[in-house]
Amino acid sequence: MTDTFYRTFSEKQLTGAGSARRGRIERARMALLLQYRRPPGRMLEIGPGQGTLAALAVDAGWQYAAVEPSAILAEQLRARGLTVIEAFAPPLPSADAAYDVIYADQVLEHMSGIDAARALTAEARRALTPGGVFFVVVPDYLKERGFFCSSRPMFWRPMCLLRKSIPSVGRPEGGLMTRMRRGRSHCTR
Repeated sequence: MTDTFYRTFSEKQLTGAGSARRGRIERARMALLLQYRRPPGRMLEIGPGQGTLAALAVDAGWQYAAVEPSAILAEQLRARGLTVIEAFAPPLPSADAAYDVIYADQVLEHMSGIDAARALTAEARRALTPGGVFFVVVPDYLKERGFFCSSRPMFWRPMCLLRKSIPSVGRPEGGLMTRMRRGRSHCTR
């Protein structure tokens, strides 16, 4: 079932409008990240999917690497010259204090539950340099509830990450929640 999901995901192509929208979203997120940490430095993206952020990260000056569980997607990203470690997270295949930025876009809601999300957050904290940024993007279930209630994606977990629950994920081991926007949280070590 996992192979089927990733194969289907890897074959999807965005329309022109979808690609433009995705580009605007990623540029806005990169601009927000750059308010907290600027290159040079090392960035690890957890679950890059088709790698829409990767080119922006490299162009901005980050030494980019990714952790991707799908062999299909990892190979596609490697074919573009990116460093990709094929693995599920947590744990993160990383030394302590190895990255200045760890980026997780649409990852936490796919975890098996709050304990797995906390474990991933603890791993990110371990792998971040002092002053590093753990940049997390999660869906805004309140804003997009019609989508989530009317569809049944294969890997949605019944863990709702609402504004009130994100701080409990962000601070399992003393991480500091420095800024949170609706649907997004930004934690530093």
